[in-house]
Amino acid sequence: MKYYVVNLLSKGKKESIFLKAQNKKEAKNLATLKKSGIVLKVYETSPPLEDRLEELKSRFFSLLIGNRIRQDNLIAAVRQLAVMANAGIPINDAIIEIANNTEDRTLKNVLLQVAEDINSGKSLSESLNNFKDQFGSLSVT
Repeated sequence: MKYYVVNLLSKGKKESIFLKAQNKKEAKNLATLKKSGIVLKVYETSPPLEDRLEELKSRFFSLLIGNRIRQDNLIAAVRQLAVMANAGIPINDAIIEIANNTEDRTLKNVLLQVAEDINSGKSLSESLNNFKDQFGSLSVT
């Protein structure tokens, strides 16, 4: 997502709206939905300070903690995977579902990459072998 400033003329007054959107067209459409008027100019701007600080904070903590997945999150994911596999759900679908429902960013990114690898023809063990640093060597044997 990118940040945009939309200048528009509404009720004879010039207004500026700060929006988060995929592209300029979407920003323009969002601005016309929020305020009725004529769009004068749409331009991309830098993210607000709060968002930049949040990104820096998450990077800092990920470097401090490392990219390892928390043990309790890994255990929960493995249990969920076992239950779904026993229920007859395909492994790829189960992995995607677990990834979409986890709060752990590292686990989510890893599981989505594993699902993509499986979808492209790799085996589960081949894909998990790429993530020994995150899972630990005991989980990936």
